[in-house]
Amino acid sequence: MFSALMNQAQFAIDFKNQFQALKTQLDLVKAFLADTNNLKMKKETLKTSLIKLRDLVYEADDILTDCVLRYDYQKDGSCSKYTPDEFFFRCRMGRQLMDLNSRMGKMGSDLSAYLTPQHLLSLGDNTYRPKVFTSQDCEPSEVIGLEEDIEKLKRWIFSASGVLQRIGIVGMGGLGKTTIAQKFFEDRAVAGCFDKKIWVSVSQDFSDERIIKSILVQLGENPSPVSDLGQMLHAINQSLQGQSCLIVMDDVWSFNQELWGKLCSAIQKTEKRSCVMITTRNEDVATHMGVESSRIHHPKVLDEKDSWSLFCNFAFQETKGKCSNSQFEKVGKEIVGKCGGLPLAIKTIAAFLATEVHNLGKWKDILDHFHELTTRKQNSSVKTSLQLSYDALPTHLKQFLLCFSIYPEDSVIQAEQLVHWWVGEGFIQRTEHSKTAEDLGYEYLTDLVRRCLVEVVERRGYDGRVYSCKMHDLVRDLTTMFAEDEMLCSFEAGKQKVSPDSRWLGLTSEMSTVTLKLCSKLRALLLMASSQGQFPFSKNQMVSLDSLRVLDLSRIRLDSTSMEKLLSWIFSLNA
Repeated sequence: MFSALMNQAQFAIDFKNQFQALKTQLDLVKAFLADTNNLKMKKETLKTSLIKLRDLVYEADDILTDCVLRYDYQKDGSCSKYTPDEFFFRCRMGRQLMDLNSRMGKMGSDLSAYLTPQHLLSLGDNTYRPKVFTSQDCEPSEVIGLEEDIEKLKRWIFSASGVLQRIGIVGMGGLGKTTIAQKFFEDRAVAGCFDKKIWVSVSQDFSDERIIKSILVQLGENPSPVSDLGQMLHAINQSLQGQSCLIVMDDVWSFNQELWGKLCSAIQKTEKRSCVMITTRNEDVATHMGVESSRIHHPKVLDEKDSWSLFCNFAFQETKGKCSNSQFEKVGKEIVGKCGGLPLAIKTIAAFLATEVHNLGKWKDILDHFHELTTRKQNSSVKTSLQLSYDALPTHLKQFLLCFSIYPEDSVIQAEQLVHWWVGEGFIQRTEHSKTAEDLGYEYLTDLVRRCLVEVVERRGYDGRVYSCKMHDLVRDLTTMFAEDEMLCSFEAGKQKVSPDSRWLGLTSEMSTVTLKLCSKLRALLLMASSQGQFPFSKNQMVSLDSLRVLDLSRIRLDSTSMEKLLSWIFSLNA
């Protein structure tokens, strides 16, 4: 009995040393994991070991956080450090710290024996140099080489006869279909032709109800939650009476033929000249939606001159799109040639190289790796540009970018929600006394925008701070692939699914909350669907979420009963 008690006491005595040892190991392991992000090809043995090591990192982080919070609580004078409760806490934590230190040490030995210098791919110094970009900085034009496309569409509109005209823009991903449609949509001459303008992002993850509700809301209506499709179509018909309209259906993959026919019928009943524009990668989709072949526009890839102009606008922002160094121009033109005239590929790689405009060696490295990647048959120039831009991101920006993976395709994302998530999970650490963690979060988001990995939807006028943003579907494909590879989320057919191994979850209305009780590793839970008054989970479903750092319910309004349920669950975690 005495011997057992002394053993327990030893854990309490060693607590401080074990705590410091684990903290040191955790810092080293995090640095090691950052170095392995750019491995050319993760062999299965190494990949499995890294997953196990990452699990250890999360486990260690949770324990250290518990210890730090308890220390802060004691420092405030809220309890004595010499209570029996504190003694047993140190015994329990001392045992866990010793166990973790032992497992981390063994894992480190195994990995150091396996890894050799040739496994690592270095693209140079990835040191982050923060810079604040505002609306007064150079805003590169994104329509270079697309002016003729827009003018062609305008001629079709102005010369049209009949009540409803259908136009299609068809081409591969990254060709600029959405950019053309956006510039057409915003054109003043086009706007003057229509009483109403409606933009619908369809994507693969669409539903008939969401599309119709989106149209109604943009018409100024507020559909009832219990309205069926028939009622909403009737409301559209009523709202469009005597009104001409332009409707852009962006990124259509498939559609409901019956619903589409009813929607077009409602538009035609207005007896005013209207237009429906469809962007899609599949020409059959456009023709089945009633677009005549003579009204399908196929954007072409940019020619050499326009490709270089677009590249310069993004790569040489400091000099207003002018390249004054012949060596950079030679390497830059070779890189542009690898992009195949695709605007997205050119913009993405140029935005990355803009951070290295004084480093010719880095440009040459990118050219070499670009050639290496594009020679693999499965990689297009767009994917290669995105891959290179991702690989070259500083570690913290990679983490921020992967957070976008939990949002459904074509979502408009509130910047405030993102930044609060990053701060809440501890991704952002203050480095300057003059800046808050929240201010740094907005700077990091702006950096992703400037690298063309995130698109701005709305900015604040006087300083350019991002209010809301979205992500191109090809960039999102990349983030979902890496987020799944890092065991952060699980996906099926491009949609996130609830998984016991998930660290982050964007909960949509299609997901069942019953399986949440299996998700003990979950650290961030963000509600994607809007609702009112009801707490969407039961205490039984969430009782196992003791690793949760972030719970975002900003999309719902909770009544007093729901707030009591929420607080009851939160307090139960301390039991």
